Formats: sequence, C-alpha cells, structure tokens
Amino acid sequence: RRIFLGSRRTAARSASFMTMERGAATQRALRADGRLTGEASHKPSLGAAGDPRALSGMTPTQELCNAVSMLAPSLVCAQFWLTEAHGQILGLRAALIFMGCLVHLPFSVTYHLLLAQRKLADAVANVPRKLDQTFIHVTCVMSTWALSPSVGYAFLVTTLNIYFVARLWSRTNTLLERMLNIGLANLLYAASSLLRGDFVDFILGAACFLAGVAAMVAGLGGWGHSIMHLCMSGVAYVLMQSVVRGR
Repeated sequence: RRIFLGSRRTAARSASFMTMERGAATQRALRADGRLTGEASHKPSLGAAGDPRALSGMTPTQELCNAVSMLAPSLVCAQFWLTEAHGQILGLRAALIFMGCLVHLPFSVTYHLLLAQRKLADAVANVPRKLDQTFIHVTCVMSTWALSPSVGYAFLVTTLNIYFVARLWSRTNTLLERMLNIGLANLLYAASSLLRGDFVDFILGAACFLAGVAAMVAGLGGWGHSIMHLCMSGVAYVLMQSVVRGR
C-alpha cells in the first residue's frame, strides 16, 4: 500500500510539474508575441461577442464602409481643385493639404479592410493600426506647413509629431496616450490658422472635427467611425479654402 501511495504522489508531482512547464511555455510565447506586435503589455480588446478581431464591436460591413468613407477627404480636395480653382495651380500650400490626405489614405484603407476580413488577431495591437496612426501624424505635419505663417512653429509641431510617432511604436505606450497624442497633433496644426488670423475657418474646421470625434465616441450602432471619416472631409474642404484664401 505504501508503494502504491508513493507512486500516486510521484505521479501527482510529475503532473504538476508538467502543468507548470506548459504555463511557462505559454507565457514565453505571449511575451514573444508582444515583442512582435510592440504591445507587450496590451490586453486584447474584446469587440462584438467578445471577438478581439472586431474594433469597438463593428461588423465586417461597417469596416468596409470605414474603408470606403476614408476616400471622402481626398475626393473633396480633388473636387475643390477642379471646381473652385477650375484646374488652376493652387500653390504649394494647397498641394500639401491634398498630399496629406493622399499619403494617409492607403494605410487607413488597408487597416479597415483587414479588420473587415478579420485577418488581424487583435484589432488594436497590430502593425497596420500603428501605420495608420503614424500617417495621421504625417498628415498633421504636412497640414501645419501648409497653414502656418511661422517656420519656427512648423518646426516645433514637426518635432512634437516625431516624438508622438516614437511613442506610438514604443512598447510602453498606452491606448489613452496614443489617442491624446493624435488629438494634440490635430489641435496644433489647426492652431496654425489662428496664427494667420483665420478665425472663421478655425471655428468651421473645429466644428467638423469635433462632430466627427463625437460620432466616433458615441459609436452610433457601429456607424460612428464612418461618420467621423465623412466629417473629416468637411475639415479637408475648410483647409483647402483657408490656404487658397490666404495665399
């Protein structure tokens, strides 16, 4: 009987050891995955039905609409160029606004299409999202150079956005920090209009931007993100109007 009990204890210890080893192996795999994504401390965001592949619970159809609606700001800039300016050369400042929309476009569309196809294991902790947000900062820099009458201010905003991008790719950043940095980057380029005394366009642009942010935060049944993109087309129009009027 003692031999039988001793064998059971040995088997139990072996099973416990194997369980601990499997747990340690799982933790090592998770840490390795964190290094690859750059989000070592990130907990998967649960979307619809607890699916971490869904951003804020949006459906594949809604993500497809998000991708399509991202075309709106670039189309508005093109429409402004063709109708308001009748195809004439509008100058470097207007070109920077237009190019700022275009340079961000492929990264945002790619991210939303990947979400629509549920190809990202985590909707938040992934490289396509970081690229999308990186080029939001690039767009903010280009808009600052288009709007600002001060080279010194433009250099300051550029430096801050370089820091924001570095933080974005850091392993120690948080979702709140990234969102605040994007918000500040947008505020800084918009403030360039105030330096030029263009208060009307600043208020109009801010109204469009805040309406878009409010729609995104509210969610609106999953359609708030697409509505936000459409509101950004209003911002694009105001920016084009501002630089053409002030050139």
